This record gives sequence, structure tokens and C-alpha cells, in this order.
Amino acid sequence: MLRRQKTESKTAGSERRRGLLLPCAALLLIFVLLSYILAGTINSLFEGILGEKAQAELEAPFVEEFLKPLGLVVLTIVITRAKRIGRAGIGWLRSIKAYYAIGYASGLVFGLLENWLSYEKFSGLRAIAPFSHALGAGMVGVGIYYVLTRGKGGMGRFAFLYSVAVLLHFAWNNISDARAVLGVSETIIGLAAFLFFILPEFGRRPSRAKRHRSDRQA
Repeated sequence: MLRRQKTESKTAGSERRRGLLLPCAALLLIFVLLSYILAGTINSLFEGILGEKAQAELEAPFVEEFLKPLGLVVLTIVITRAKRIGRAGIGWLRSIKAYYAIGYASGLVFGLLENWLSYEKFSGLRAIAPFSHALGAGMVGVGIYYVLTRGKGGMGRFAFLYSVAVLLHFAWNNISDARAVLGVSETIIGLAAFLFFILPEFGRRPSRAKRHRSDRQA
């Protein structure tokens, strides 16, 4: 009887987890697409003002690094309002790991959309460009985490991480001789951090104490 209850509880927890994760993933994808469209619109506007070369080299990094994590901000609002998130077994979504991982995934999708729709190719250095976008968005995601958890005290860290993302993007756009080394380095570092953060969370069940605490909060 006890085993049956545990099995039913585990099944119910898995269903709650899937029930919350899928809408969140869909919401994230929608806003990544919107951020790509918005970035393209702003870039086109500045291209007419600055010219194609200056726009791509100077303006694009600032706009794109700011807009790529747009979906993460919206998802954060949804997460903070989901009172049963801990009970669903995905309280991890409130952690700094999640903000990097979700930001990284957002940047990766953004980069894939750019390759597909803007450049229409995935060969050569364009093959690793999405991973460069991903690392930048992951860092900005961590900056967003600090702002949301520390308020004004987190603005300095956000500004620093956003600036690093912009500088990396600027270097990619302007230093052609170092682009291959930079792209490979960003791919290895960003992907390794993403896997390090996210893989241990698959299949992890909250402890009995955490489940009990979550149940009382719900």
C-alpha cells in the first residue's frame, strides 16, 4: 500500500512538472522570437542612420545583448507567481543556475534564428555563432538574477556582465582575425557551464524536508 502511494505521488509530481515546464518553454520560445524580430527592427532603423557597417559593428551588440534575455524576464514573472512551483519539484528554476541556463538557451535559439533567417547558412564560423550568442545571453541572465534578488544592489553586477557580453559581441563583429579562436573558446566555456549547471538537475527529486516545506507553503 505504501509503495503504491509513493508511486502515485511520484507520478503526480512528474505530471505537475511537465504541466508547468511545457507552457514555460513555449512562452520562452515565443519571446525569443519576438526579441529577434524587435532586434531586427531596431537594427534596420540604425542601419539607415549609421550605415550598414557601423550599425553591425557598433550598435548591434548593445541592442542584441539587451534583448536576447527578454523571454527570461517574462518567464521570471510567471515563475514568481507560480505558488506551486516548489511542490512541482522545479524550485531549481529560482536559482542562479537556471537564469544562466535559460539565458543560454534563449541566446542559442536567437543565434539559430539569425543563421536561418538573416544569413541563411550554418556553415563556417556561422556554425558556432549561435553558441557565442548563447554565452552572452547566459551572462546577462545571471545579471538579471542579481537584479531580481538584490534590487539596486545587483545593478552593478548586471552592468558588468552586460558589458562583458557586449564586448565579446563587439570583438566577434570587429576582430576578424581572432573570430575563430574567440568563437571556439566561447563555445567550449559557455556549453561546459550550461551542461555543468543543468545536467545534475535532471531526475533530481527534492528532499523529504523540502517537499514537506513546499507542501506547507502551497
